[in-house]
Amino acid sequence: MAPPTTPEPLWRIDDVSAYLRFPVQTLYQWRTRKYGPPAARVGRHLSIDLGAGVPADRGLLALGNSDLRAE
Repeated sequence: MAPPTTPEPLWRIDDVSAYLRFPVQTLYQWRTRKYGPPAARVGRHLSIDLGAGVPADRGLLALGNSDLRAE
């Protein structure tokens, strides 16, 4: 029998914002539009599972796609 694996830790929204170099507001918009990595409320804080991946068109968003990027 294989030993149990531990899940990847969830990231705080400030950490994800710094890692992806997106404003925090963009991550909140992604969540409301059901886009981007899965997120869940833990208490009053938002935690994000980066192990699930990030949007494939991250490069396009960085160039200024105003539809999903915070103003």
